[in-house]
Amino acid sequence: MLKNVIFVCILLDIMGSVKVFDLVYAMTGGGPNGLTNLPTTLLYNEAFKYKHYGQGSAIGITILAICLVGTLVTNFVQRKYEKED
Repeated sequence: MLKNVIFVCILLDIMGSVKVFDLVYAMTGGGPNGLTNLPTTLLYNEAFKYKHYGQGSAIGITILAICLVGTLVTNFVQRKYEKED
């Protein structure tokens, strides 16, 4: 009964960990020499701070692809375990 709930929590955790932008940017702004840069802060800096829109777009597409792959893998594993029951 808890398998579906666990898979939804895993999926939301994957999506939430990729979207962590506001906390890191508000606290460190990327940190000294970019030590706390995440893909989302890197995207923001490239696109809006340095005006490299092409690189920012490529980073955004990469983040989207990572989220999509994580979602598809989670759904695949969930369907596999549902068929076993």
